[in-house]
Amino acid sequence: MKTIINKINNVFKNIPNIHNDTKTINTRNNKLSISECVHYLFKYSNINTTKQSISSDFNFKNKIKSVDRTAFYKKEKNIHIDLYKTIYSNINTIYNDLHHKNYLNFNKMNNLFNHNYVDIKNIFGNDFKALAGDGTNNNTVNKGILYTNQYCVLYDVINNVSYDKFNDNFKSFYFKNNKNNISNKNGEVNHLISFIESHKNDLKNIIFILDRAYFKYELFDILQKYNLYYIIRLQDSCKIIDVNYIPPINDKNYKFIINIKANNNVKIIEYKREHIKEIVSNTNKIKKIKINDSYHLITNLGNYQKCTDEIIDKLYKSRWNIEVFFKSLKSNHKFNYYKNKNTDEHEKLFYINLIMEMIVKILIYYSMKRFNLFNMKKTKIKNNVEIDINLNVNISNLCIGVYDKLLKNIINGNLYVNLVNKFITSYFIINKNEQNRSFIRKSLMPFSKWYIKMYSNINKYKKIIEAIENNTINDLDKNLKILAKKMTII
Repeated sequence: MKTIINKINNVFKNIPNIHNDTKTINTRNNKLSISECVHYLFKYSNINTTKQSISSDFNFKNKIKSVDRTAFYKKEKNIHIDLYKTIYSNINTIYNDLHHKNYLNFNKMNNLFNHNYVDIKNIFGNDFKALAGDGTNNNTVNKGILYTNQYCVLYDVINNVSYDKFNDNFKSFYFKNNKNNISNKNGEVNHLISFIESHKNDLKNIIFILDRAYFKYELFDILQKYNLYYIIRLQDSCKIIDVNYIPPINDKNYKFIINIKANNNVKIIEYKREHIKEIVSNTNKIKKIKINDSYHLITNLGNYQKCTDEIIDKLYKSRWNIEVFFKSLKSNHKFNYYKNKNTDEHEKLFYINLIMEMIVKILIYYSMKRFNLFNMKKTKIKNNVEIDINLNVNISNLCIGVYDKLLKNIINGNLYVNLVNKFITSYFIINKNEQNRSFIRKSLMPFSKWYIKMYSNINKYKKIIEAIENNTINDLDKNLKILAKKMTII
């Protein structure tokens, strides 16, 4: 692992040279080096820091009182975004080389931590990638105006690393008020289509895994046109779920639908599922409800015999890894708190977040190898009985540790083996959870997105339970009526 540490050191030691190659404006203030300014922005990407605290800490440790936070900000502002993109690209190359040379160990590790893991190399051959596409936003309010920045990302759900972003800019859209949405923040499908068109020569052996928000006939046509594969969840109201459906010739999607039906490799698969929810009713009694429903996936992987319906379902479920990635960005970095209107700084911070996530991935592999954990059991003893468990690494703990204990050494290019060994001994933690445990997706932060949705869902299920008990299902609105017919109280 010493070789990997040396490679990481070489990337960051080269910061002054990368700056010289990418700069468009000369930087002044000789009291601060380029590496110190890069270190400043890396520290600022930590969710728990402020610009003032960083400059105060710098002055305390260096016994310098004349460098204030504006000095850091003004000099770093003149560092070009390409410096951060280059660092990210170089760290990404290190990770990919590590993965390529240690494929079997990575295969074992991914199988341990991802219960929907699929060895796509064994099914599709070398060089295939399964990429989930999704977008997320962060918001800030300035002088009564809500600004929102959109980030659309392709994420390798098998190897759990970011692949690329597919919106071309980080321009801040804004709302004058909630009734005047001019941000076009739901244009993710169009961003993806544009990305595919502009990168068609680079995209080979790609399986796009997308949720139903990306259901668009034009997207199916583009993917087929460039020989790309897909697994996409269909909207419940989609007419092509009916295999006998023939669109009228004046339908705007007629050509796309006919092309889909004419492709022998395209198939639509229905998956049935059953799950139990516990809901507190209006009488404050806990009610258990069983929900039986189904969902449909469309894919053009029908020519791969090894790609069974079960494999396709596992690949789709692995799409959840991009949601976990977004959660990590928002929980461990200042992703949700980009307060500046300067969109260049937003983009820099975004790439810094990706770099930090990549370094954490390298540390996870290093830890697994050092402690020889690739063959660990996915079981534990509880009450003298062996039970199945799910394993996952405590990413947040590693991120906190990297910011607090390793960041300065990383930026200065002087990581060393003993330091990394001491670090992972203290910060590398594997959580062991019983299988089939599930929790409502919620937030404890008042008025945040999932805080509101949590109470909205509670109210929704209370209405349905009351309607079932009083035999008044037909009085519910359309959407609640559909859900009520799939539910039984147990």
